[in-house]
Amino acid sequence: MITPDRVQLGDYVLGLASSGFHSNGYSLIRRVIQDQGLSWHDRLLEQTIGEWCLTPTTIYVNLILDALAAGMEIHGLAHITGGGIPENLPRCLPPNRSVQITPWQIPDLFLWLQTLGNIATVDMFHTFNMGVGMAVVVPTLDYRDWFRNRGIECYAIGVVVEGNGTIDNLC
Repeated sequence: MITPDRVQLGDYVLGLASSGFHSNGYSLIRRVIQDQGLSWHDRLLEQTIGEWCLTPTTIYVNLILDALAAGMEIHGLAHITGGGIPENLPRCLPPNRSVQITPWQIPDLFLWLQTLGNIATVDMFHTFNMGVGMAVVVPTLDYRDWFRNRGIECYAIGVVVEGNGTIDNLC
């Protein structure tokens, strides 16, 4: 069982890439599309806006089960859903730990929406996954390659520090 008491000072937080918006923020997305007079058929990067919004949510359960079966030492997990990283990552931390965030490359999809809708960065992080669908707390950064070798982009997004369950330096 993966419980918060396993999370240690100095653990790393790996961010497993999302496939897009997943299932969050669609009311805001619809409002931005409507306010800007866009169509779901308008192109954004290599797809239409509609195709981006219909991209299925990545499901990480089999990947995590495979990681555990391979002997990966996982100290914490947080599925980044509604509320984003600020509301979901603290759930896997003990009361005396926080995470110091390390910036990662936010996918263009989210930056496009933020710019188009003039959405504050803090609101983006509280609404969307910002390219991270699952946070995995581990004792070493070496595990990044394990995920990448299975076709999942993996970012180093933070380190566990002393604290009170907060997510520091997010935006």
